[in-house]
Order: sequence, then C-alpha cells, then structure tokens
Amino acid sequence: MAYPEHFGPIVREAYPDVRPLVLDESPERVDQRVEKLVETQSGWEIKNRDPVKRTVEGEVSSRFFRFVDDFIIRVSDQDGKTRVDMRSKSREGLVDAGANAKRIRTFLTELASEP
Repeated sequence: MAYPEHFGPIVREAYPDVRPLVLDESPERVDQRVEKLVETQSGWEIKNRDPVKRTVEGEVSSRFFRFVDDFIIRVSDQDGKTRVDMRSKSREGLVDAGANAKRIRTFLTELASEP
C-alpha cells in the first residue's frame, strides 16, 4: 500500500476531516469490533489478519467497473485509549473521485457509533 511520499500532504489538504479515531475502550475490544464490522461490509474481503499487530488488510471491489481498492486498519494503544488508523488506496490510477476517503469516513463513523 505504498504511495509516493509527496502524496501525504496532498491527501491531508484535500481530506482534512479524515483522521484516526480514538476510543475509550481497550485495544482488544476495539480490535474485535473492527474485525466484526469489516466482515459486514459489502464487497470487502479480508486478505491478511495479524492479531499481534492488530491489523486487518483487505480489498474492496467496486460493483460496476470492478476496480480494486486496498485497505488496512490498525488498532493501537494511545495513552490509555485506543487509536484506529485506516488507509484505503486504489490499486490503479491516481483519481478515485473521493471513494477511498468516503470509505474511511463511513467505516470509522460506523465503528464510533457501535456499542
């Protein structure tokens, strides 16, 4: 999921609201909720799960054109709270019409709103 280093500032400027989620739950509990939520997402397929690093990697295929986007979600401890980082990237091309940012926003919003 590497992308050129100069993309970071561009992405942050274009999508300033796409930020990690911080929750007042244990990393273990959030990790379980992340995996469960990923499994409910239509078109998402888990390709790698690392319980030690608390990461879930997978891919999403668009319905119409069958474009594939890769995602990774990492759960980590942050000063007694739990941080959830998510990244989503198109495999091909440089323009995704905001689909990856929307995927991140939607997923993190759903995660934050679930008990």
